Amino acid sequence: MLPVMMTPADLLDLADRYGAAAGLTRRQVSWRIFADTKKLDALAQGGDLTTGRYHDALAAFAETWPADLAWPDGIARPPQAQGAAVVVGGDEGRPGVPASEAEPKLKGGAEIQHDGESAADAAHGHVKSDGSAAPGAVA
Repeated sequence: MLPVMMTPADLLDLADRYGAAAGLTRRQVSWRIFADTKKLDALAQGGDLTTGRYHDALAAFAETWPADLAWPDGIARPPQAQGAAVVVGGDEGRPGVPASEAEPKLKGGAEIQHDGESAADAAHGHVKSDGSAAPGAVA
């Protein structure tokens, strides 16, 4: 356990700094840390996390933090377990996955765009998960 009380704002600060350094959107960072593209946005809107998921997220940030980026002052960095695999996602009743396996992968190697839709969806006019037409969709 960390000796310092941290807030959701601290976790969001870490996520935003990490994303800026890595060239990732908040949704992409959310996927890498929680295996859920909406978790960080939900947290920013007042949502919550279990204590376990919160500490797992901090550990994932500490383990994958860019070497050329200073850890923010005022936020306690958890110790890194040497040789331990970072597990992302997970919660009561569902296990997380190693960070190395958390990246979304589509059959055939299709690239996933930042909004979670594949290039094939956009090219073939499929409807996005939010119900809107993918870019370039035929009406």
